[in-house]
Amino acid sequence: QFLSFLPLEGFLVLLGCFIDALISIGLFIYFYSALIAMAIQNSPGQRASLGAIYDWIQDAFPYFAGIDKTGWQNSIRHNLSLHKFFYRTQHQSARKGGGLWKIDPKHAIGAF
Repeated sequence: QFLSFLPLEGFLVLLGCFIDALISIGLFIYFYSALIAMAIQNSPGQRASLGAIYDWIQDAFPYFAGIDKTGWQNSIRHNLSLHKFFYRTQHQSARKGGGLWKIDPKHAIGAF
């Protein structure tokens, strides 16, 4: 609540600085699910393809655009499959078999 005075853009900048600090000390692994949730929540209809999730993360946190994509994208895929609060829908606009990812509100309470 103490950050409620910040506009969304200011909050994302502050969050980006915080994430950069966590990365530098090796604690970032626990926050991939939060990045995925932000990407989905900021997508039209609150659903996103895997590629759109990657793109949003790189746009919102330039750190990820400047590093090898193999590791962090694997972590994104792992977290999408691991957590019950993410589920995949079938949708024509997503690549064949890919579907769109959404957040299941029944399982997301207190998760982020």
